[in-house]
Amino acid sequence: MATSLPPGGALPDRMRFQSDEVRLGNVSGVFGIKGEMRLFLYNRDSLLFVRGYDITLVAPDGARREVFLRTRAGAGRRVLGQIDGVSTPEAVTALMGHELVIQKDALPEVEEGTWYHHQLLDVPVRTAGGVALGSLVEIHETGENDLWIVRGPDGDRYVPTTRALVLSV
Repeated sequence: MATSLPPGGALPDRMRFQSDEVRLGNVSGVFGIKGEMRLFLYNRDSLLFVRGYDITLVAPDGARREVFLRTRAGAGRRVLGQIDGVSTPEAVTALMGHELVIQKDALPEVEEGTWYHHQLLDVPVRTAGGVALGSLVEIHETGENDLWIVRGPDGDRYVPTTRALVLSV
């Protein structure tokens, strides 16, 4: 059975990504003339890419491609990447908007007291007094503190992840 694409050619996320995958970021632009790409990483401080990593590129239409991604720091907080066989700005342009994903079980272990974002999604959130607010549905990195979006019967609540507001996980 064929799936028709919506206008713009992109499948909805629920159809592009598998439940055992973690989205790491996306190809956001071209850098230079030798096939380097600008990457938008959801966790720029991750040590995951220090030595390079096998990942899957997922196109907006759901097409997949297994690649080895090497990265390096660019100016400021910019992260640059290089994939074998991608050696021109035109080849990078064709990859813009592709998501970088990895299997959950391929992620390195984290130290106790820290979590990957995917491990926190759908976790119930309660006040210090035990009142249920809803479930954590999104996490946005804002620089110093993440912003949690908690969805409950009263709508969405925005919770900055400060020690004063998040007492335990």
